Amino acid sequence: MNITTANDINEAHRLARQHAESAVQYAIRCGELLAAKKRELPHGEFGKWVEANCEFSYSSARAYMQAAAKQNASVLSFSS
Repeated sequence: MNITTANDINEAHRLARQHAESAVQYAIRCGELLAAKKRELPHGEFGKWVEANCEFSYSSARAYMQAAAKQNASVLSFSS
């Protein structure tokens, strides 16, 4: 018989929260880096650069940059 304890549940909760906070920090950092790259490129070239160089879509890049600008990853929605 497998007995689930409150300790098991609380540990899972702590890990979920810890990893969610890390994910938010990485999403904001990604947005900051994308915004810096956009500033380096000539006007109108950023979308092409994202499509050629990133593993995600231009709309995801925009979501990352919006999260960075607001310092809040709740604005994120991704399309591969």
